[in-house]
Amino acid sequence: MPDLFHIVEAVLVAVFGAAALWALFRLRRHLQNVTFYFVLAVLLGGALAPVMSLGMSHSTQHMMLGASRVLFAAALFVGCLEVLRITGILNRQLARKQDAERQLTENREHLQRLIMQRTEALRSEISERSKLQESLANYSQMLEKDLQAAAQAQSAMQTELPRCDYVRVAANSFARDQVNGDMFHVDLRANGDLFLMVGDAMGHGAAAGFMTVLARTALKTMNLERTPSQILSELNHLMSEQDSGVYLTAVLARISPNGRCQIAHAGHPSSIILRGHETLEYLRAGGFALGMFDLPGVEYTQQELQLNPGDRVLLYTDGVTEVRNAQGEEYGWDRLDNALRDSDPASVDNALMQVLEHVYDFCGDQPMTDDITLLLAEYTGAESAAR
Repeated sequence: MPDLFHIVEAVLVAVFGAAALWALFRLRRHLQNVTFYFVLAVLLGGALAPVMSLGMSHSTQHMMLGASRVLFAAALFVGCLEVLRITGILNRQLARKQDAERQLTENREHLQRLIMQRTEALRSEISERSKLQESLANYSQMLEKDLQAAAQAQSAMQTELPRCDYVRVAANSFARDQVNGDMFHVDLRANGDLFLMVGDAMGHGAAAGFMTVLARTALKTMNLERTPSQILSELNHLMSEQDSGVYLTAVLARISPNGRCQIAHAGHPSSIILRGHETLEYLRAGGFALGMFDLPGVEYTQQELQLNPGDRVLLYTDGVTEVRNAQGEEYGWDRLDNALRDSDPASVDNALMQVLEHVYDFCGDQPMTDDITLLLAEYTGAESAAR
C-alpha cells in the first residue's frame, strides 16, 4: 500500500500537471506546433506517471515519481525557452510599433511643415493676386479713358455731310463697341469733285479707332486732286509707317459734276451700283489693305464708269453682309441687293434707313459681331447742279 506521502505527492503532481496543461492550451496560438505537442506529451507523461504508480511497489513508485520530476523539469525548460522566444517576438513587434509611431510622428510633423509652407505660399499668392487685380483695375480705368478719348476724337471729326448740288449723300455708322473701327468720309473739293470713302479697320478698340482717325485726318490734309488709286497708295505709305499691326480696308470714290465716277478698292468689299433703281452692278474689288505692305510695286486698281441721273452708289463694310440671325445665317449680298432695290427711290435718307432696318430685322436680338457702316450716294445730274 502506498504511504500518505506518495499519495499527497501524486495528487500535487496531478494538480500541477493539470494547471500546466491549462496554461499550455491558453498559449496554444503563440507556440509552434512541434513545441506544443512536445510539451503536451511531456506534461501528460509527467502527470500520469505518479497516478499510474499508485498500487505498485514502493520502489516503483519512487522510480515513477522521479521520472515525473524529470519530465516536468524538461517541460519547464522547454517552456522557458518558448517564453524567451515569445518575449523576443513581442520585443521585436514592440520595436516595430515604436518605429512606426516615430515615423508617423515625423510624417505628421513634415505634413504640418508642408501645410504651413503652402499656407504661406497661398497668402503670398493671394497678396500678389490682390496687387494684380488692383493693377488690372487701374489699367482698365486707363483703357476706359483711352477709349473715351478715342470715341470723343471720332465724334469730333464726324462733321455734317457737305452739301453737293449734283449728288445726294446719306451715311451712317454703328459701332459694336465704344470705339468704332469703321469710318466714312465725304469731302467736296473746290473744283466741284466729291470724294466718298468708307474704311474698316481690322480689329476693334482704341487701335482700330486710331487708324480710322488717322485715315480721316490724312484725307483732310491730302491733295485730293489726284485719282483715288493714287490717294490710296499715299495712304498706304502713311499707315505703313505707323507699324501698329492694324490694317484698314477701304474704298474711295470720286464723282465729278458730269457723272464721271472713279472708284478704287483696298481689300474692301465690292461697291454696288444701282442703275435706274432696277439693275445692280458689282464693281471689282481687290488690292491689299492699307498699312499691310509698303512696297514699290504695291498699286491699287481703279475703275471708271459713267453715272446717269438717278443712279446710286452704295459703299459699305463687311459688318453689313456678315451679320447673322439666331439660326446662324449670314445676311449676305442677296438680301442686301433686295433691300437696295426695294428702298425709297425718292429719298436717299429714307432708302438708307430702310436698308438698315432690313438688316436689323434680319438679325433680330442677336448681338452685333462687327461695326456696320453704309454710305449711299445718288447722282442727280449736272442739270440739277446748274439750277
